[in-house]
Amino acid sequence: MNHKPAGTAKSIPVGLAYGWLAETICMLLCCVVLSVLVLGGKLKWEMSGYGIMVMLLLCSYIGASVSSDLVQHRKLMICLLSGGLYILTVIGIMTLFFGVQYSAVGTSSLLILGGSLVSALVHSAEKKKRGGGRRKRKL
Repeated sequence: MNHKPAGTAKSIPVGLAYGWLAETICMLLCCVVLSVLVLGGKLKWEMSGYGIMVMLLLCSYIGASVSSDLVQHRKLMICLLSGGLYILTVIGIMTLFFGVQYSAVGTSSLLILGGSLVSALVHSAEKKKRGGGRRKRKL
């Protein structure tokens, strides 16, 4: 698809910053919901790993979507950069809170890249134009 971005397109660093902010806020909200479910007894502690996997996929998808919508061009590159920023954020948080245990970095990275690639596929699809121009009727 070869089109020019609209006049409302943001620069790449600004779009990535907004996407990073969106995925970080989403991650914090998902952590709160997951902890409330575990502490309330609605979810067993052993099942929280599945919730974390869903959280990583969802947050990376949302962050890549926000970045891609704001930048409006080079969607695959923007989504992958957004996923890379999120991987670095997750590694930083894991290092800060859990020390030097990098045993889950591979799985987390694959989940994050998966969510970013799904966002790239969804947002790179060519959208059909609705309505079009006025058509003259022949009498």
